[in-house]
Amino acid sequence: MNFSKKEMLERLNPYVKEVCPTIISTAMISLINVSNICFNICIFEKDRYSWIASEKDLEEGAKKLYELTFKEAEKKYNLDDLKNRIKKIIAKIPEWKDKNEMELLIDTKELLQTANMWWEKTIDLESVKYCDIKLFVDPFIKEKKLSPAEMILFKESLHTKNEINEVANERELLKLAKKINRINDEEFEKIKYFYPKYCGYDGYKLYKKKEIETIDFEKLEKKLNERTKINPEEILLKLEKTIRITADEKRKIELTRYFSYLLDERRHFANLLSMCMHIIIEEFSKRFNADRNYLEKMTNEEFIGYVNGEEINYNYPRLFICGKELKTGNNAEFFKTIENELRITDHKNRLSGFGVSKGIARGKVKITLDPREEKIKDGEILVTYFTNPEFVPAMRKSSGIITESGGMTSHATIISREFKIPCIVGVKNAVTQLRNGELIQINGETGEITRI
Repeated sequence: MNFSKKEMLERLNPYVKEVCPTIISTAMISLINVSNICFNICIFEKDRYSWIASEKDLEEGAKKLYELTFKEAEKKYNLDDLKNRIKKIIAKIPEWKDKNEMELLIDTKELLQTANMWWEKTIDLESVKYCDIKLFVDPFIKEKKLSPAEMILFKESLHTKNEINEVANERELLKLAKKINRINDEEFEKIKYFYPKYCGYDGYKLYKKKEIETIDFEKLEKKLNERTKINPEEILLKLEKTIRITADEKRKIELTRYFSYLLDERRHFANLLSMCMHIIIEEFSKRFNADRNYLEKMTNEEFIGYVNGEEINYNYPRLFICGKELKTGNNAEFFKTIENELRITDHKNRLSGFGVSKGIARGKVKITLDPREEKIKDGEILVTYFTNPEFVPAMRKSSGIITESGGMTSHATIISREFKIPCIVGVKNAVTQLRNGELIQINGETGEITRI
């Protein structure tokens, strides 16, 4: 469906910014599979914008997910086989440097195929990531006329039953730290990829054995044990003493918890796949004496072709959806045009969204779109379109978090609760309404943002 420029700007919503950030320069190989999840995307066609999917599509997708029973969802999204497949790929990494090109190419194809399978299996979850509040949480709060205390109980009852990967990873690191003195260097080289210091779409970092040897595991263990463990079932029982909750509402609560867990699993293993991809690229760049950045900008098919000796020519910026190239070069610059035309001039004293992590925070605004480039200082309030694992170091430093999109199952919600940091999601135009350095106060319970 095509719209004029004016019509497109009227229809544009914050979800476009989250799924497809406005600052796009290139699409690296490890990002191609991520683009498979882009429901909301618009492309520039000469003097018109084309709308591919919309917020409505996200809503429809989320509705279908909330029609499932827990057992149906558990069966449909059983990821055990794929997770084991990813772990087997990671176990092969130490062997890659000793394999010949053809053997390494076989492993590369397996990696790319597994990445595609992972995203195909979890693609539907993108809908609930944005629409859980609108479809279930908000209507529930309004229909039940929840008091502030009841609202807190309800939000906590939605907390995932499963331990989020950020905490689980620290526990695994703790286990490794306790036995590191019994592991020799050769053994450590084989297992270090299972305990990355960091892994994301932009790269990865691995621990050195000496770093783990110096970890104060008693202090780490104490910190992990001190973290509050919310029991969502007990919270729900408390809530049921004050309000009536139907069987269907209980089903949706259980689904919301499960979706939260699945989204965390999706992020974690997608990042591990990206780590594997970066390592493969590094290995081939050394063997072919090729610019690593050049290889990173290829599609899966181009990369395989290059390894097979084909000559690859491409232009960028590039825009992809489902692995298919839609636009290249200057035609992809439409994102910047949209961003400029969406600038909001109205400077409101109060903004509001949906409070997902209770508490009150006061601090200076730090708008952070790329945590690698925009460093946050201790006590600042992080403002962004959305968060992902790359934002975690910045989130630790912040006194509060504001995002334009996200729901009860979003990354910002899960991590802010884990860190006990006030957080508000779904704040429309927060990035353009707020200004760097201005002093604000946020209420993670009511969702109110006040300029001071």
